[in-house]
Order: sequence, then structure tokens, then C-alpha cells
Amino acid sequence: MYAPPIEQQGLINMNASARWLVALLIVLGAGSAQAATAAGDPAAQCAAMVGQYPDIVDAPTNVTAAKMVDAADGLPAFCQVNATIKPDIGIELRLPSATWNGKFFEYGRGGYCRTISMQDCNNPLRKGYACVITDHGHKSTEQDDIWVRGNIQAKVDCGFRGTHVAAASGKALTAAYYHKEPTHSYYMGCSTGGRLGMVEAEKFPWDFDGIIAGAAPISKFADGLALMWDAIAPLDKTGKQILSPADIEMVHKAAVAKCDMDDGIADGVIGDPMHCKFDPAELQCHGAQAQGKGAACLSPEQVTAVRKMYQGPVTSKGVSLYPGPLPG
Repeated sequence: MYAPPIEQQGLINMNASARWLVALLIVLGAGSAQAATAAGDPAAQCAAMVGQYPDIVDAPTNVTAAKMVDAADGLPAFCQVNATIKPDIGIELRLPSATWNGKFFEYGRGGYCRTISMQDCNNPLRKGYACVITDHGHKSTEQDDIWVRGNIQAKVDCGFRGTHVAAASGKALTAAYYHKEPTHSYYMGCSTGGRLGMVEAEKFPWDFDGIIAGAAPISKFADGLALMWDAIAPLDKTGKQILSPADIEMVHKAAVAKCDMDDGIADGVIGDPMHCKFDPAELQCHGAQAQGKGAACLSPEQVTAVRKMYQGPVTSKGVSLYPGPLPG
């Protein structure tokens, strides 16, 4: 008859909570120092996170730094954990020391994969969530995409892997700190962050209990095409920009004024932009109206430019390639 090793027999004789805790400490390689902090002060528990290596399939993680941050600016005190997931994905995890609501939150950022900036974790942190953000493997700026060239691993990490492994590693480290798993896990992101949320739902539906995916550019090719179209549309024949920020703001305000009441509430928001029938020609200058810099109306060329932007990119035969922005 098979007899399990002594350490496994000990686990079998414990209650469920104790078994889970000891197993977690063993998996994380935690020694007596970490075990001693299980019921200790938050600062000691935070410091004990350094050097831990959660045994996560496809997400080998090394905690490189951990420190307590005092409550300030409306944020609670929290343990700030920095870790690296091989080959080069950075994550930062913030763990409220006394106000944890038992839940986990990951924020996906817009633009291209870039250096971690934690301000997007502030609201979740205030509400008691453990919150993680990842750089998807790149320390760069929002609009820098040079790192993509010839780097397949970078494309994989930014395209989908970074979000997934940050969730796996973040939840494991959260459980190590609090000695229990999060009851629920959520994701929220906009633009590229929204696309990554959609990819998560498709490829790794078990990662989160809920996903908010805002303004998701499902096709990066079409999205890039639309960005180029919007950059070219407001240029004249010499390549000069003919729409100023003030002109764009004027168009925006006119669209909102036209359709704000479509839901019966004057709140500065177009409730049903899909059915807003705003035409920028309503702002075209007529007769003696001033045109040019500082004018309160648009020239015919400017109206054409705005219409092109609303239209979105089309072929030479007028076939739509991607929808343009909605009014307002």
C-alpha cells in the first residue's frame, strides 16, 4: 500500500485552510522567515516578498523589490511589489495592507506597450483592490513602436501574453501576501487596453470574472490605417494643417449641441451618437463671416476635411475600409 511522504501526510491531516497555506509557502519557496510573518505586521510580510519565485506555468516570476508605502493623497497604505516575468515583462503590484476587499484588479493601458505608470491603479486601490499593471516587456513611450521591428517575442508579449502572465503572477503574489486567494478578479482597459481585454476573453477566459474593454481597436491594421487617414485628411495641397485645436473643439461643441438632447437630458453627452445627424457644413462660413485664424466658422476646405475624418478611410472608389469617429 502506498504511503505518502511525511510532509504530505502532515498536509493531509491539516484542515483545508492550513493545507493551502503551507502548500503555497512550499511552492513559493518560502522558508521559516516568510512563514513567521503569516500573522505578522504588514511591513514584514511585504519585505518577505522579495526573492520569491511563484511556480506558475509559462510565467516564471522573480520578485525584485517590495516596500511599504504609507497612506497619502487619499490612497491607503500598501505594499508595492515589483517583479519580472521571463523573458523581460515587468509588473508592479499594489497590495492594500489593511483595506483589502478580497479582490484582484488588472489595468490595461492604451497606446503601445510602455513603461509602467501606476496612476491607473489609484481608484481600484482606494476601493480596496489589489491592483497590477504590466509593461508587456518594454520600457518605452506611449507612441514608440520601434521595439517591434524584428522582435517576435516582443510582439507576442505585447500582443497577448503580457496581460495573461501578469494576471497569473499578480494573483499568485496576492495570495502569497494575504495567505488566501482573491475571491474575484477583474480587468479594465481602453484603446489598446480594450483590445487586450477582448483578447483575454477569447484566449484566456478563466483569468477574470469580469472584463471592461473600452474603445477596442480589434484590427490593429485597420486602426493604423484610420490614424493615417485622420492625419492626412486635414492637410491642404501643400501639406499644411488647416484645422487647429480650436477648430476641432468648435466642431465638437456643435455636435454635442446638435444631439445632446437625443435622450431627453441636457448633460453635455450625446446619448446615441450612432444616430446623431450632425453635418459640419452647419459651421461653414457664409457671406461676410470672417474666415481663417480665430474664425467662429469653417471654410469650405475645412468642412471637407472634417467630413473626411467623420467618413473614415475609403478606397479610390469610395469603398469604406474602416468607420470614422462618431460625432462628439
